Amino acid sequence: MGLRDLNSYPGEVSMITMAFSGTNSRHPIEGAAVRIGSVSPRIAIKTTGAMLVLGEGNDGRRTVARLPKGTRHGRSVNDSGNSQVAIATVSVPAAGDTTATAWQNISDQGATVAGTVALRPATPGVHAQPALICGNASILTGPSTAPAGAIIVPAGDNSALTPNYANAGFSVPNKTFYLATGTHTLGSSQFSQIVPGDGDTYIGAPGAIIDGQGVNNGAFEGTAAGVTIEYLTIQNFVTVQVFI
Repeated sequence: MGLRDLNSYPGEVSMITMAFSGTNSRHPIEGAAVRIGSVSPRIAIKTTGAMLVLGEGNDGRRTVARLPKGTRHGRSVNDSGNSQVAIATVSVPAAGDTTATAWQNISDQGATVAGTVALRPATPGVHAQPALICGNASILTGPSTAPAGAIIVPAGDNSALTPNYANAGFSVPNKTFYLATGTHTLGSSQFSQIVPGDGDTYIGAPGAIIDGQGVNNGAFEGTAAGVTIEYLTIQNFVTVQVFI
């Protein structure tokens, strides 16, 4: 799987994080069911405080689903062609049969499939609150000094480091690149990206930003293995169509 700019999909990442926070890691699934149509099926659950994850898929053109009533943390992704998926979550305060829940605004074109998965909480009867990530400086702020042996990349135009030449620029394998505080740009072409080498690490100083300027397709591309990317704000990259 090639590297792709995750900043283009913050909703999907946050939705998954919220849905699965506090889940029993040894026995996470309480129950699951799927059916044809836009109504998420009922599930009989035994554990108080379970979390239901409701999913829906449709092959109708340009369909955008609305969340079922009473749900939250939803996200809908459409490839602008013939595939669309959406997800929503809802807490279940008491054990017993759940209620069948209908997705709204589903196209009558093509086929729709809806599913329900119940996630068992880590502590019976208690649904743990998700850890706060956004705005948590202790987690998101990078080191103020470069690690020993790191290649220090100054802020500004870094396009000279982006050509995909083996053992050159950003593509030198098994290296640590320390991006200094400030805004880093990658060039004026839509194909100007960082192409890592195997084993590379990219670390941002406090306030380090990689900015796509509304032009570049992605910040990181390629098929390198063992790549680490930390403490970087990645913004203003062009969203590439995702085909599901």
